Amino acid sequence: MEKTNYVFNWHVTSKCNYHCHFCYSEWEKMQEIWDDPQKVAALLKNLSESRLFEKGKTRLNIAGGEATINMKNLVPVIETAWSKGFVLSIITNGSRLENLIPFIDKFSMVGISVDSASDENNVKIGRCTGKGEVMTFSELCKKVEALRAANPGLIIKINSVVNAFNWNENLLGQLKSVGAQKYKILRQMPFNGDKGISNDQWRHFLELNRHPELNTVIEDNEDMTHSYLMIAPDGRFFQNGGTEYAYSSHSLWEKPADELLFEMDFDEEKFKSRYNLSDEKKNSNF
Repeated sequence: MEKTNYVFNWHVTSKCNYHCHFCYSEWEKMQEIWDDPQKVAALLKNLSESRLFEKGKTRLNIAGGEATINMKNLVPVIETAWSKGFVLSIITNGSRLENLIPFIDKFSMVGISVDSASDENNVKIGRCTGKGEVMTFSELCKKVEALRAANPGLIIKINSVVNAFNWNENLLGQLKSVGAQKYKILRQMPFNGDKGISNDQWRHFLELNRHPELNTVIEDNEDMTHSYLMIAPDGRFFQNGGTEYAYSSHSLWEKPADELLFEMDFDEEKFKSRYNLSDEKKNSNF
């Protein structure tokens, strides 16, 4: 049986230069350990000794908040994970992509959040600075071009969260312009009293944004529950799937990953179904 290539998603920070209203990565008073090299090293060592780890195949996906706004903390995470044999990827809003260029040779994939082609809608979503400044799509394309010049083999994935402001948009033109190899469509999770979108709105967006030649992964709310290996800024495993997060009892820099995984309601079969190994397009677990 072919081994599953697992993905650990470490949300290193809750801080972000944007303020998307539906963002569920909010830990306002939580300690962030990525500013402590010893804790970073211990956490990544424990992950690399997990039964789920395979050198050169297990991926560490860096998320936030927005990690690229603090390169002082991000660089040690990148370099330590690379030295341990993790495959590296990052999810970013794209605003500071240029900060990754000196290290982009260590990344196999960059995921960029693109929810709308409309500046007006991006402001409504909160995908803008506190002053309402929006990164234009042409600016994003130039940033991606610079990344690819530094790492020609880099995979570009676009993530779109379907929400009340973009459910009627067709983004296929933007995906083509940026040269995306992969596309993930996620339904907005109900959060902070926001019930999200209707089933009809969800289906409408999917109909508008399907393309037979684009490797597309679609995740409804149920698909995202208990199917991710997620790490909070303080180093604890956490899971969504309720009104509050569920956390492991200790941080990964304190105890072995396998011991803490045992405490979590992680559905390995659901994880594998998200990365259907019989499908050649998804075999890379991106």
